[in-house]
Amino acid sequence: MADQKQLVWKPTPRQAAFLAVPDEVFEVMYGGAAGGGKSEALLNLPIVREFYNEPRFKGIIFRRTYPELEAEIILRSHAQGFYQGTGGKYNVEKKRWQWPSGAIMQFGHLEYDRDVRKYDSAEYNLVEFDELTSFTEYQYLYLFSRCRSSDSNLPAIVRSGTNPGNVGHSWVRTRFVEPCSTGNVILK
Repeated sequence: MADQKQLVWKPTPRQAAFLAVPDEVFEVMYGGAAGGGKSEALLNLPIVREFYNEPRFKGIIFRRTYPELEAEIILRSHAQGFYQGTGGKYNVEKKRWQWPSGAIMQFGHLEYDRDVRKYDSAEYNLVEFDELTSFTEYQYLYLFSRCRSSDSNLPAIVRSGTNPGNVGHSWVRTRFVEPCSTGNVILK
């Protein structure tokens, strides 16, 4: 029998703070310069929180285009080993991981505003946006209606990571930065 390597991930203090925000906080944005581990924190959230053990859990992580999703997020989900290490199996056609429990973590893109309609009948417990400023405010707010839970054991939360700049810079700044320029505060 081959030795199985143990997978260990130690989040940075900022990643740990992001991951520790309680489910009662509907939306959280993790901002900062490139290389701060935002994408890694988003990918690891369903693992750290053990959502993969919940049969009715369904999450999705968005990037603006499919090539960005494939080159960065999907590739990382395989490379880090945590999804496979927790029993997840990747379905190439459906672009999602599924665990023995039935839990699902899916990948999606919203290149055009009209692409939000692809998700009209969906229900997600966790909606994540990687590089939030690359999305329009319309896309972000529209996906709020897809974030809900019919299972009292599961949250309905939106989590995002982003760098400054891009097409959504202004609305992200207005929504998250201006109300609390020092960060790390829950806005009510």
